[in-house]
Amino acid sequence: MNTFCRRSAAFLGLFLVVAVWMIASVSLPDAAAQDEASRPAFPAARILSARQAEVTIDIKTPEGIRVGVDRYLVTPATLIVTGDGEEVAYENLPVPCTARLFFEPSLYRDPEVLKIQVISVALGAGTDWSPVLPE
Repeated sequence: MNTFCRRSAAFLGLFLVVAVWMIASVSLPDAAAQDEASRPAFPAARILSARQAEVTIDIKTPEGIRVGVDRYLVTPATLIVTGDGEEVAYENLPVPCTARLFFEPSLYRDPEVLKIQVISVALGAGTDWSPVLPE
């Protein structure tokens, strides 16, 4: 009888160890998931709730763009798509151009641009940074 109790206790202990291991492996995210969570969110997830406007981008600086007197913040997560549907780097955005902006307004800073979809490029447009003008 004593042997039966020992075997049952050993089996129960092994069962508990396996159960705890299974629960821990399911509930704890792995390192890859943690790295992905720390990256900036891809703007496509936020574009659905973003405001849209068709504008003429007059000025491009390393910090953002200007549309008339309005400034917009461009971040590394901003998606820029040409009229051909090709993604380009912000540095290669031709200015001046007509584009559809997808942006999130902010009370205390410039609106953040999530996506710039180029519609047309003005004659003589270039990809160089615009000279910064005093405000």
